[in-house]
Amino acid sequence: HSVYEREPIPLPISHTPIPASFAIFNNSNGNNVNAAAETAETVAAAVLLDPTELELGASDASVTVAVNQHGELCGVHKIGGCGVSQRCVLECAQVAYGRALDVVGMLDAELRRANSLSSSALVTTAVEAHALDLWQEASNSNNSNNETIRKPNNSAY
Repeated sequence: HSVYEREPIPLPISHTPIPASFAIFNNSNGNNVNAAAETAETVAAAVLLDPTELELGASDASVTVAVNQHGELCGVHKIGGCGVSQRCVLECAQVAYGRALDVVGMLDAELRRANSLSSSALVTTAVEAHALDLWQEASNSNNSNNETIRKPNNSAY
C-alpha cells in the first residue's frame, strides 16, 4: 500500500545479524607443503576488517562473521585461501560483536528518530516529494505553450 492509502506500519526488527568481513594475512611464504596442519597452530600475522577488493586479492584468506547485538553467532563464511585457525575465527567474532553493537546502536537511533516523526509528517513529506517529482517532470518536458512552470511551494502542503 502507498502512504496515500493507509498509514505506514513499522517493521518489527528484533534480531539483526550484522556481518563483518575480514582479510587474513599469514606469515607463510607460500611454500607450505603441509599447510592444513601448520595453520591449525599458527596465528594470522594480520587481520583486516572490511577489506577492499584489492586487499582481499592480496590476502591469504577471507572470513565473514555475522553476529547480532546479543553476541549470538549467526553465521561464519570462509571462502578460499589457506586454512584459518579457530583462535583467529574467535578473535574475528569478538571484533564483529563490537561492530554489531555499534551498527545496531546507529540503526536503533535512526529508527527512534523516524518513529518520533508523526505519520502526518511522513505523509506530508511523501506528498511534497511527489509534487516536486511532478514539477521536475513538467519542467523537463517540452512545453508547447511556453508557459512558465513554477516550483511548488512546500508550505502549501
